[in-house]
Amino acid sequence: MKGLIGPVLLIVIFALSFYYAVKLLTCSLARSPIVICWTLFLALYILNFIISGKVHQYDDMRNILLNLIPFYPFYFFTLNKFVREIDIKFFFFGLVVLFILNFYVADISLSKQLDEEEFANNTSYQLMGLLPFVFIFKKNLTRFVLLSVLAFFALESMKRSVLIVSVLSFFLISYNYYISHQRTSPLKATLYSFMILIVFCVFAVVYYVYWGIGERFEQRLLLMILEGHTSGRDEIASLMINSWLDSNNAIDYILGFGYMSWTEISFNSSHNDIIKVLTETGLVGLISFLSLLSAIINRSRKKFWFSDDHRTAFIMFILVMLVSAITSRWFGSSFFFMNCVLLPFLLAYNSRSRRFNN
Repeated sequence: MKGLIGPVLLIVIFALSFYYAVKLLTCSLARSPIVICWTLFLALYILNFIISGKVHQYDDMRNILLNLIPFYPFYFFTLNKFVREIDIKFFFFGLVVLFILNFYVADISLSKQLDEEEFANNTSYQLMGLLPFVFIFKKNLTRFVLLSVLAFFALESMKRSVLIVSVLSFFLISYNYYISHQRTSPLKATLYSFMILIVFCVFAVVYYVYWGIGERFEQRLLLMILEGHTSGRDEIASLMINSWLDSNNAIDYILGFGYMSWTEISFNSSHNDIIKVLTETGLVGLISFLSLLSAIINRSRKKFWFSDDHRTAFIMFILVMLVSAITSRWFGSSFFFMNCVLLPFLLAYNSRSRRFNN
């Protein structure tokens, strides 16, 4: 009975999401370039999955749907004022608690399995999706405290992509403070911005000196720098691209090899969404994916935003999106809540607010 609860719940979520997708796409206010590109990319992957004949290998497709499908109901609910900013903040705190619990449970489990003191905790990838939520809070002190808490787990994680986006989040909060205060008090804005970065650097150095980030992780970084390679992902990526280029088949070039085709090419996925999309869906999929990324990046322009805080959160979303798309996974990630909850809330809330304030 317990084994049926998860699949049934997912079916209900997907069914409701498809229903609200239809309702949303008939609403003129919601027909933005992002929604259109999002829908086309989703439809392409669903079609690719169906015609692949690999419906029994549904795990990857489930993750993709979990990231992309609930986007529609949350967009619809925000447009109709069923989802408010306070709801998103409570949702965020709930996610943080769950993340911390999952992190330590995974830590204990991995410690017993591997019998080692230092190891990479993949649960930390969820942290990447939490970072943009921090910027919907208006007070800089609140943001700094929350980012510091998440930075602690980023340092504990020993995951490069998680560390990268954590560092970027502190640069963003510093830059955002400078921009918002430079007109009223340029000197104060400059000093406080540098102070934020200095405190972060001191925190990172103190953590490194007293606790370290793991001897194995340091050795691995030094080895990669000296030998000029990554953890094998560059070889996998090269193998997948060369397989696509050497196919000498127009259909493969245009439509790709099909869903989960990496299993026939390599022992592992490329951990790069661009390469994944290119090999699985060809040039058609790549154009669709890049169009979606371009539409999202273009939306960061100031004229689209009623709330500056929301715009900053959106910029952080873009940074996480780009880093994760290049280094791990974005549209099939474990931090689906960023894509299907925060993103539609930011877009719909500001579309609604701009409409009623013009």
